[in-house]
Amino acid sequence: MSVSKVISPADKDEADRIWVLDMMRELRSIVEAYPGTVPLEVEYSDGNGLRARLRSRTLTLAVNNTALNDLPSLLGSDAVRLQRGSK
Repeated sequence: MSVSKVISPADKDEADRIWVLDMMRELRSIVEAYPGTVPLEVEYSDGNGLRARLRSRTLTLAVNNTALNDLPSLLGSDAVRLQRGSK
């Protein structure tokens, strides 16, 4: 499962930083609500060309209809995708 969202903390005001932290907490709660074997990957972009792909060592989830509905509800439908990969 790959999650992609452009977030640039250096450019955000305090309210936006709080929003990012809340969103990350909610993302974690969704992933923890559907434990499974699929690793969570987060793609980071600062909007200025800096990009990183982070793969969690501890957060894994089950791929089911509920999780696949909850994640796009939080992040936007264009920000979540299933990605075939190897361990």
